Formats: sequence, structure tokens, C-alpha cells
Amino acid sequence: MSFLKIDGLNFEATKEAVHNRIREYHQLLHLSPVREEPSVTQTFSFIPPTTNRNLNNIEHAASRNIKRQELMSKRDHILEQMHEAVECMKPHERYIIVNKFLKEERAADVDVYTDLNLNRTKYYELKNEAIVRLAFYLGIEIYKSDTEG
Repeated sequence: MSFLKIDGLNFEATKEAVHNRIREYHQLLHLSPVREEPSVTQTFSFIPPTTNRNLNNIEHAASRNIKRQELMSKRDHILEQMHEAVECMKPHERYIIVNKFLKEERAADVDVYTDLNLNRTKYYELKNEAIVRLAFYLGIEIYKSDTEG
């Protein structure tokens, strides 16, 4: 059964959703967790304090660390979800997704289908199937009824 023949599946929108998730994956992949430590040295100012209550140095550092931790949690979730989805794919599909989309230096289509010993037509069919399968594994497939309306 071909994923591309599923009733109501909007292939173009699904493909775009997969590409967006892959872009997000690459952005989050390069983040490294760095904690901000509050300054413990006393500071002085010649400007009198205002009546507005601003976060002090420790509260500001804690607030930034919480936001950073939320981003790192999102990063871990997206990376784990992508890796698990790719592991569930068929070998040829996995090879296409990893080499064409997930590696830092992405391979050209011709290199991928040559490596797989496929002709060009069969490769593009398999590539489209891999994109749709990845969308299903990630739960981001889009149906025509979702885009109408």
C-alpha cells in the first residue's frame, strides 16, 4: 500500500510539515545547554531606584535558566522523537532521510540513489514514501480536510 494513495492525505502540506520539523531539528540540534550563574558581587548605582519593581540579578538569572531549561526539554523531545521515527523506517527510507535531510552535509539526490543502486524514478518514489512515512511516525501528517477551511 502506498502512503501517497491514502484518502484525503495532502502530500504537499505533509511534505512541508516534515521539512519544517527537519529545520527545527537542525536548529535545536546545535543548541548546547549553558547555565547562567547569578552575579554575587554587590553593585552600586548613582541613579536612585525607580518605583517599578524589576527582577534582581538572581531572579533574572533564574528566569533565564528556566526558559533555557524549557528550550532544552523541547530540544530533547524533538531529537528523541526524530531519532525514534527514523529507527522505525525501512532501511532504504532511513538511508534517504538520514543522508538527504538529517546529516550536517546533505548528500545530493544523485549520490543517494547511486549509493542505493536505484534508478532516478524509483528513488523519487521511495523518497516521497519516506517523507510521508516520517510524517506519520512524527504524527504531523496533514489531510485535505485540515487545510480547507
